[in-house]
Amino acid sequence: MFQEALFESSRSARSKTATMAAFFLQFVAVALVLIVPLLHIATPPQVRLITGALSFVAPPPAPVPASDHVQAAQSGFSELLNERVLLPQVIPVHPAQIHDDNVAPPSPFAGGNGILGGTGSNTGHNVAELLARTDVNVVRPPVAPTHPVTVSTGVMQGFLLKRVQPVYPAWAQAARIGGTVVLSATITREGTIENLQVISGHPMLVGAAVDAVRHWRYRPYLLNGQPVEVETQIVVNFTITGS
Repeated sequence: MFQEALFESSRSARSKTATMAAFFLQFVAVALVLIVPLLHIATPPQVRLITGALSFVAPPPAPVPASDHVQAAQSGFSELLNERVLLPQVIPVHPAQIHDDNVAPPSPFAGGNGILGGTGSNTGHNVAELLARTDVNVVRPPVAPTHPVTVSTGVMQGFLLKRVQPVYPAWAQAARIGGTVVLSATITREGTIENLQVISGHPMLVGAAVDAVRHWRYRPYLLNGQPVEVETQIVVNFTITGS
């Protein structure tokens, strides 16, 4: 019985040793799998520089006559021919000198391209020629009318600068005569009153109304930016006060 117990103890010890050896081997294998790739340093990839560019081959320019090259070479300056610059074969040593003493100044009546009275190309027309032509639509400044312009009473009240109140006639007030006097008038370009005429009103009130309106002053009435004469009506009210 003692031998059996000793055999079981020896067997259990061997089993534990085998298990620990297996765990150790597994640990070593895992460590190798993790550490070996870290120890291997790979050479970085080499970058090859590829040089080159997409080039556009322009068509060869049209040949320039030899006479033009000779002219540019003789002048020593670049010249423009058919929208192409001809380079001189010889570069001058001294800077170019331009003499404009005999050049006539531009005419104030020279016609520019589409500009009335402008300076520029001589192929245009001056102002006098354009005004004389019938096929050209020339915008002319507005001309002030020669006759007075009719304007309503309400509009002209906004242009009134000076208003003189009429003197109520004593005999009309004593007779308790009141009402409205309507006058037609011409207001000049300076704003003064002319051509006063009676349209309606009591005869006892007309004289006082006319005397007062003669001294009224208006702001000039503008049409197209220019003062014009105005025909309008002026209303004067006489109101009876007191009992």
